[in-house]
Amino acid sequence: MIRWCVLALLAVWTLAPPAAAAEVSVTPVRIAGDQAYGHREGSQIRLTLDVALQRRVEALLAQSRAPEGAIVMADPRSGRILAWASRGPIDLVRTPRYPAASVAKLVTATAALEEEVVFRGTQMCFSGGHRKLTEADVAQMCRPGEPRMAFGQALGRSVNVIFGRLGAHRLDAAALRKRAEHLAFEGRVPIDVGLAPNHIVYPNDLLGRARAAAGFHRGQVSPLALLYAMSAIARDGRARPLRVLAATDLGPADRVIEPAAAKALRKMLEVTTTRGTSRKAFAPKKGRPNIKAAGKTGTLGWPKPRRLLSWFGGYAPADEPEVVVAVLLANRPKWWRKANEVARDALDAYFTLRRSDRGPSKQPR
Repeated sequence: MIRWCVLALLAVWTLAPPAAAAEVSVTPVRIAGDQAYGHREGSQIRLTLDVALQRRVEALLAQSRAPEGAIVMADPRSGRILAWASRGPIDLVRTPRYPAASVAKLVTATAALEEEVVFRGTQMCFSGGHRKLTEADVAQMCRPGEPRMAFGQALGRSVNVIFGRLGAHRLDAAALRKRAEHLAFEGRVPIDVGLAPNHIVYPNDLLGRARAAAGFHRGQVSPLALLYAMSAIARDGRARPLRVLAATDLGPADRVIEPAAAKALRKMLEVTTTRGTSRKAFAPKKGRPNIKAAGKTGTLGWPKPRRLLSWFGGYAPADEPEVVVAVLLANRPKWWRKANEVARDALDAYFTLRRSDRGPSKQPR
């Protein structure tokens, strides 16, 4: 049922996007008073962006010093885009230019939980595979003498071998592709502006599928796709279509993840910021909002131009999410900041403004 609802929604947007969608440019954002505007064929069009938050996010992206990057934030309850900032020669928020790296583990985890091949408490063997996966790493699910870890810890710690072995032995390419479509890592993100489809490759051979399941995959995914996937998880598996045009009403949420799987994913993503790959970036700090967040990191080298790709997608508060964020930085080999650090700053900005008299603004919702 989920699959057909999602595919139907994507088909509508693929075959018949709104008449104005393809012509709307969101960046550069023009701010006048408390309103933000994009443009279409020389005329202005009002956006849903929160002006105070947009200014903070644009500054954070500039301060990252990345030659290319993107930050996008939304209210998962309404689908309203709150901030949309891009750095570099193209609008990287909406453009699937780079692989998703380890945030692609979201697809593998969703497939594994929905197919019930593992549960959060399942003990998984792991060793090796820190920077790449070889055939020896994934030849079997468990080797004698290997340490074990509960699957519920593996996503937040981004353990490549665990996800590679699931892709090799417990999940076929069709199961992975189906969940990639549900989360918009394959196909178009449901949103009211035109954009190219995302694409993620799941080969049929054992090693190729293992590498893709762990995030060493071919393909291109946009920050908007990660934002949509995180919105679905934050809302217990139901995602609203995203909207950045103030006049748009895209209707109710659609279920894209089974409730039990979404609940498990939420617990798993909390590990990232408390004990996993982003524990330092999200550690409590004096003078900053003490808000518990959840999310997923991704890091991958890119050859031409030579870049260190750094991803973070997440939401806060972890228990009752009201804002989601996706950050991509395409850094030079010598980088200044990584995506999880910038995402923490963006979330801090949101909650600081929320507690002030200046925003984030309540309209347009």
